[in-house]
Amino acid sequence: MKRFYDKLLATAFVLILGAFSGQLQAQKHDCGTHDLFEHTQDPQMLRTYEQAETEYREYLKTPRRSSVVRTIPVVVHVVQSSNHNLVTMEDIQSQIDILNEDFRKITGTPGDGQGVDTEYEFCLASIDPNGCPTDGVVRVVDPQLAYHDRNVAQATMKGASQWDPYRYLNMWVPRVIDTQSSQGGEVIGYATFPNNLGIQTNLDGVVIHSGFFGRFSNQQYQGRTGTHEVGHWMGLFHTFQNGCQGASSTTCTVQGDRVCDTPQAIEPNYNCPSGVNSCTDTPFDNDDQIDNYMDYADGVCQSQFTAGQKDRMDFFMINFRGQLIAASNTAATGCDGSMSPGCTPRADFFAENEASCPGQLIQFRDNSFGPATSWNWSFAGGTPNTSSMQNPTISYANPGTYGVTLEVTNAFGNDTETKSGFITVAGPINPPIAEDFDASTSLPIDWTVLNPDLATTWEVAAGVDPNGGNAIKVNNYIADEFGAFNEGSNDDLITQAINLSNATEAFVTYERCYKRFNPTTLDTLRLAVSTDCGDNWTQVKEATGLDLVTVAGFSSAFEYVPNANSAWVTDTVRLDSFVGSGTVKLRFRVTSGAAQSVYLDNINLGFVAVSSAEAANSIWSLNVGPNPFTERLEVRYALAKPAEMEFSITDLTGRVLHSVALGRKAPGNHVARIPSATLSSLAPGVYFLRADSPLGTITRKLVKTN
Repeated sequence: MKRFYDKLLATAFVLILGAFSGQLQAQKHDCGTHDLFEHTQDPQMLRTYEQAETEYREYLKTPRRSSVVRTIPVVVHVVQSSNHNLVTMEDIQSQIDILNEDFRKITGTPGDGQGVDTEYEFCLASIDPNGCPTDGVVRVVDPQLAYHDRNVAQATMKGASQWDPYRYLNMWVPRVIDTQSSQGGEVIGYATFPNNLGIQTNLDGVVIHSGFFGRFSNQQYQGRTGTHEVGHWMGLFHTFQNGCQGASSTTCTVQGDRVCDTPQAIEPNYNCPSGVNSCTDTPFDNDDQIDNYMDYADGVCQSQFTAGQKDRMDFFMINFRGQLIAASNTAATGCDGSMSPGCTPRADFFAENEASCPGQLIQFRDNSFGPATSWNWSFAGGTPNTSSMQNPTISYANPGTYGVTLEVTNAFGNDTETKSGFITVAGPINPPIAEDFDASTSLPIDWTVLNPDLATTWEVAAGVDPNGGNAIKVNNYIADEFGAFNEGSNDDLITQAINLSNATEAFVTYERCYKRFNPTTLDTLRLAVSTDCGDNWTQVKEATGLDLVTVAGFSSAFEYVPNANSAWVTDTVRLDSFVGSGTVKLRFRVTSGAAQSVYLDNINLGFVAVSSAEAANSIWSLNVGPNPFTERLEVRYALAKPAEMEFSITDLTGRVLHSVALGRKAPGNHVARIPSATLSSLAPGVYFLRADSPLGTITRKLVKTN
């Protein structure tokens, strides 16, 4: 977050809403104004525009001025990259307050300037289009839409949540508007015009960059981006529209901003200048109106709409948005204090553990909206397989993938939600485990990723391991750079259950890589173990700060990508206290410091096993020595009955380095020597000797020294 807001504060806020584009207006840096016809070639839109302007000039002959205050119901769509509520209800209410201060010219507020009370006020809707209660806020969690590109994703973002634009002012607040203006500046907001409502209904509304939304987002501008954009949505142009055109009493309604009491400006005014007179107005030559909301001066020096701008708003609101400001709609949206009588519920649910083990209890949670008064659950393969409880607890006896259905009902109706393949139940696998992530571009299918904030999480990083293969990472650098603000969030990677019931020793090794963003901003990697399929966890390793660092120095200008074998270190963690369990899971957790990417590779779980034959100690036994060894190793074993014997040596990944079949051996004591050539070819490290026979299998850990 620090890096993101430093970037915003370092950028001059120039409310350069480029020219009327027929479809929308965009705030840009250092942008000249552009006429409608430079941006819009659609014949229908051009005809609608020309007809509206003709009718507007007729309206000005006898404007319908009154003291009636018209209410505009608002719904705010917060388009987030994660479940962190980066735009709070306090932020949203502050933006509504600012709109009312500015459009109503409320005494004692920053909106009480030299202009007029436009007699429009704004209200967060309390009844949604279905007649259900609402707080007037819709939260859409989608990282792709939250990093909004107006040029390629406008219809997609708006289509994900738009309410009826004939009844509500839709305001979208993406995390970032990732769009550059034609002049190369950053776009921080845009709006559609009223006369396009019937042509591009699906696009109607206002979009504001979250860094400029509400009173608390930026103290220099104080939420006036919203006032400026809503002015466009109500039909206003910039005061500098078309430069000095429209600066005379005979041209002021047909050129420029089409408003006669706003002096024309040849170009946008930035900051808070004084005494600027960039155009010669007739019959009276006035300075540029720096304090007008439709110029680009800083919000701290904006404070007025003029009477002429109010007339233009009235024309467009009455003729194009009449249903929205009608008293009947004020009541239907709850903006007159009306309460929702109730509505049909909408079914939804979640489970506290979607990846389970056979027999494990799973807590299901009703997440329906309505509210519901009765619940009818169906659990294919579950025990029980139906429930009428609101939040039932279910188990599954057998491995597999299972769907879940919930039907909810109240006095107004019912609704059903089915989620196919929602629950995955997997039995434990036998060790050893060796995962180098090279076999696929996705994570292992039986492993689980928990990403509660829905920001960046565990993913495969191609070509970054010491041998040019894949690794995995959590990219906390890009998440923060583009505004996801995942600082403090946890991203978990959990293995499937592992059977250590026959092990006497166990350990896990993994390689990691990390370079710091700066001296103070750090991420954390933790390893935890569960013996009850993930219900409870025991932390066994933590690396943060300098303990996590594997590469010296800092990388603050770009995401660090491993580029050398020396960038990686190997951790080895003993798991002896967890042996004997048949459902061991490992959890790798990255806690974000909004800093840099954390990399992992070559996760291997090794063990020393005791077969059922050895446990009985009545059929055969085996010893290996010396251990640790250098270039001599003997295997001594005793058989209670004849058996075919085979020995093999493997590395931590399970790769066989040496094997020998000894054939059928008689009962009694035997000695087998591993060839010195084989032993000398082994690098110092940890290996396993595996002895196989019809009597059972015995595994011993070996340590090779220099």
